[in-house]
Amino acid sequence: MLMIVITGVLLVSILYLARQSGVQLVQNPNRYLSADPSSPNQPIHQKPALYQVAFAVYGNDLIPTLLALATVSVLVIASLTAFIGFPIGASAIADRHYLPHRLRSVDSTGLYSNGVILLGVISVLFTVLFAADVFALIQLYVVGMCTSMLLTQVAVVRFRLRKLRITLKPSARRKLARDITVSAVGWWSPPWCW
Repeated sequence: MLMIVITGVLLVSILYLARQSGVQLVQNPNRYLSADPSSPNQPIHQKPALYQVAFAVYGNDLIPTLLALATVSVLVIASLTAFIGFPIGASAIADRHYLPHRLRSVDSTGLYSNGVILLGVISVLFTVLFAADVFALIQLYVVGMCTSMLLTQVAVVRFRLRKLRITLKPSARRKLARDITVSAVGWWSPPWCW
């Protein structure tokens, strides 16, 4: 819930600053923008919205550039996290026979190589299917993130409900009921992303 509040405050703040600073962004700059009418085929580079907001707030190129580099580093770390976490998660699911047995953790080398290869192939497939369109891929990322959050919260609520059935101590039952309530609120929060 704290993450949702922080994300909401940051989103509203960035949107307010973007509106106040007059950020201009188009989905296809080569089609809708023209820097030089005499050379219409020259590609146009538009600055990201966050960079434009930072430039409007700070008025120099140093801080917006640092902000852009920090954003890129967070995205790189996020992708590395996926490539580290997916093989482990896929192995646990494959142990329950919901994924191919080649993803099971027979040894750590096979676990990581098969999982990373599968994730790499899926990533390349989505990049080709969406023609490397950043706007479409970001929407796909948001859908995937919200779906994974939703499934995680559903699993947590189901686990705690099963645990509540076998718990007899009143104080432990109250704590579990409180935890179920918090998780249920988290369960319904990801659809807000949609």
